[in-house]
Amino acid sequence: MRGVIKFQIMKVYLLLIFLIFVSSNISAQDGYKLIRKAEKEIKKENYSKALTLLDSAEKSDYGWCGNSYYYAMGDIGILKSQIYNKQKNYDQSLEILDSYFGCDFGVDCEKRDSLRIETLYLKFGKEKVIEEFTNNLKVADINTIKRNDYVHYLVELPNFKYSFEIRYFDAFGFTKEELSSPNELIKNLPFYKLLID
Repeated sequence: MRGVIKFQIMKVYLLLIFLIFVSSNISAQDGYKLIRKAEKEIKKENYSKALTLLDSAEKSDYGWCGNSYYYAMGDIGILKSQIYNKQKNYDQSLEILDSYFGCDFGVDCEKRDSLRIETLYLKFGKEKVIEEFTNNLKVADINTIKRNDYVHYLVELPNFKYSFEIRYFDAFGFTKEELSSPNELIKNLPFYKLLID
């Protein structure tokens, strides 16, 4: 008899866990639906409605997995930045790109960095941005910040009063020699190719 009761209790627990998992997944899908709706509004150039949808998507629950949350916030940040660029609000675009993102959690920071270069082009002009990077991408001038086994590089662009932070070098993935030459690492990143094309 005791075995039957334990079995029944176990079934109830499993059912509860299953229901929590399903409701969490449904809730996460609501956030992604809002992001997809915002993308459609952006295509229609209805930016205010897209921003409203993205604000709602930011408040959505993306389930129990932290990475899902960061992926969603990364997508939202990219879309908001694209909207602000279309509205010629480049400072807001850069602020969004600098504040969102969990590069340490696998968010597409290469896409983010490329969009930051494009935003700087729109704001200052391509030639000036290339010149500013060329003049300031020197090993001695690159600040290294180490957080949670990830190395972050900070390239100061003084004429723009802007710090270009590159956040996704896993310190375990590189030798000390490679990490001591950040300008060479940086030159191999997709965003940097925009500066030399």
